[in-house]
Amino acid sequence: MDMKNIYFTSYKKLFSEKLFLITFLVLLISSNNIKAQVQTNITGTGVSVAGGSTNWSNPTRITNTTTNATVTSSSDYLQGTNYGFTIPTGSIIDGIELEIERRASNNTITRNGKDNVVRLVKNGTIVGSNFAQSGLYPTSLTSITYGSPTNLWGTTWTAADINNANFGAVLSVTIDPTATVYVNYFKITIHYTSEPIIDSFSPISACVDSGETVVITGNFFTTATDVFFNGVAASFTVDSNTQITATLPSGVSSGKISITNVVGTGTSTDDFTINPLPSVAPITGSSTVCTDASTTLSDATAGGSWSSSNDLIATVNSSGVVNGISNGSVTISYTYTD
Repeated sequence: MDMKNIYFTSYKKLFSEKLFLITFLVLLISSNNIKAQVQTNITGTGVSVAGGSTNWSNPTRITNTTTNATVTSSSDYLQGTNYGFTIPTGSIIDGIELEIERRASNNTITRNGKDNVVRLVKNGTIVGSNFAQSGLYPTSLTSITYGSPTNLWGTTWTAADINNANFGAVLSVTIDPTATVYVNYFKITIHYTSEPIIDSFSPISACVDSGETVVITGNFFTTATDVFFNGVAASFTVDSNTQITATLPSGVSSGKISITNVVGTGTSTDDFTINPLPSVAPITGSSTVCTDASTTLSDATAGGSWSSSNDLIATVNSSGVVNGISNGSVTISYTYTD
């Protein structure tokens, strides 16, 4: 009578197929909740401020982009403020762009209009570099952009400076006789970097020491330097400014996810949950079986499933009955999933 050696193995795992489905659904939902790294607004208040020889007519019209402020001689400052920016506190201001749409009634050598001063306003005071350009204004409304996503106009800025109602820009023009300059709007775009903002992560839980891949969505991830799960550092890849893929570190317990970039640290609102592995009882029964004979194995943990590492040596059915097929050693496993 030939004997077969049977090695017993009990397994414990999470239901990975279900977790995959959860990941897919969360990513679809969160993709509509991505914050911007740029804010653009049109001025809320337009006024004529002393600085030249002629006031601007109807300066408030630069707030609606439908009619024009006008001036007919070398001008005072046309000032736009009250932009209503909401840059997150602590953000780094990377650059400021000012877009002005304007024209002149004529653009000949003797009758024309052109920039004299183009500067920004901080806390009600005109500051920084003069970005006036030398070209003559065209006779049809045309927008021109001053500054760039990386230009700070020769001064420093904080989020509070930009959010202040007295932040804005001024324009004065030089006009040759009998010409008129028209300005339609002032539009400002702020480029900034903020501390990370975590919107969601998927999956929301995993087994302890599973090395699970976790996709984190939010914003301001490009310059990320660290990812932590409840204070434990994790390896990660920056997929984009709005997504990071991290690997769950070993030895971590349930808690918040945090991401650090060059500005600061952002922390998730919800905890990432660490599930303990389910407990599985040892397999009991005979460790040998004859060819063409059977033996029954059992496990006290209900709800698991049986499997054989090599059905050519021995098979096992759903009741734990092992059938010997040929000489050799085989591992019979009992796997429990919760």
